[in-house]
Amino acid sequence: MRSHDDNLLGFERAPKGDKELDKVRRAASPLRQADKLFVPTPGAGCKLASVKLGSAVIDPVLLGEAPVVMTAAKAALGDDQAGTGREHADLDGEFIFHCAQPAALQGLEERLFTAFPAYQQIRAQVVTAKRQSAAKLSAKANTLIWQP
Repeated sequence: MRSHDDNLLGFERAPKGDKELDKVRRAASPLRQADKLFVPTPGAGCKLASVKLGSAVIDPVLLGEAPVVMTAAKAALGDDQAGTGREHADLDGEFIFHCAQPAALQGLEERLFTAFPAYQQIRAQVVTAKRQSAAKLSAKANTLIWQP
């Protein structure tokens, strides 16, 4: 998942001040509970295995990730690679589910619209062993369906 931070936070840059830092923490919390936001076909027996959140302009600790360890190689890059704060901010999310019955997985209900009301549309892509498809999801049409 890639999202513009404006949909989640109300701003698309590095957070400034305690109020915006708190917004980042509050937005990360439901994303860490991705099994409540992305609901696979119940018969597939899918369980959330891992969540990774990242952004070029947000401290990973604010997103619930481990702190970035500064290595000598990273330090050698200097401030030129550190970013200026003017970058357009995206939040990348990787949500891995393991399914006991993958053949029964036929869809996914998307609940981001409830958790983050600024979302109006999500463009989703599905790639299976048999086909590829795409769909536009909205608050009223929030289920992505495919046939295995």
